[in-house]
Amino acid sequence: MNPEAQAILDRILKKEIHELTEFDKGFLRARRDYLGRNSRHKFASVLDEKNPEPKQEEPQEEGKTEEEQNRFPGEDDDDVEEV
Repeated sequence: MNPEAQAILDRILKKEIHELTEFDKGFLRARRDYLGRNSRHKFASVLDEKNPEPKQEEPQEEGKTEEEQNRFPGEDDDDVEEV
């Protein structure tokens, strides 16, 4: 690793998880092979791309299926003409 990248990595490794910027997180992910066991453990939640931050589910409208909710207004199966 070049000296500039090493200096950036050293600065990031001194931070706590909650202090990391999006740049820091991307930098760590891109250079995960340079991290030691302790650093991998400390930043595991950032490095684990399989478990991104949980997305909030949109509430489902009462009485409608998911397919019905995802239709555009005016879009009904009955309106489709068969050729």
